[in-house]
Amino acid sequence: MAFTRSDQVRNGRYNQGGQTDVSGNRLGWWERKLYKPSPIDVSFTISKRYAMRPDLVAIDMYGKANLMWFVLQYNSISDLTEDFVEGCVIYLPTKGRLFGELMSKSS
Repeated sequence: MAFTRSDQVRNGRYNQGGQTDVSGNRLGWWERKLYKPSPIDVSFTISKRYAMRPDLVAIDMYGKANLMWFVLQYNSISDLTEDFVEGCVIYLPTKGRLFGELMSKSS
């Protein structure tokens, strides 16, 4: 099985979600990118189905479970058990904005 380093995953958080310093074959440092909210962001109330499951939100909003890192990072969530529970409200960019503006290397 081939191994892909985390910083080489095209839509991964180390590539799209911030600046990564690579030292040899290890990640030396990762500086998180802050994404600016927009008035067209979608307000999303976490229901029982989505509690502690950012992967399901990513699938339903963006069609890709591996974008769960973005759902968490966009909302500054580091603890699923406290911040991704039923009743919490998060904000998500539209699919078009995510792929057109936020995930482009120029932003």
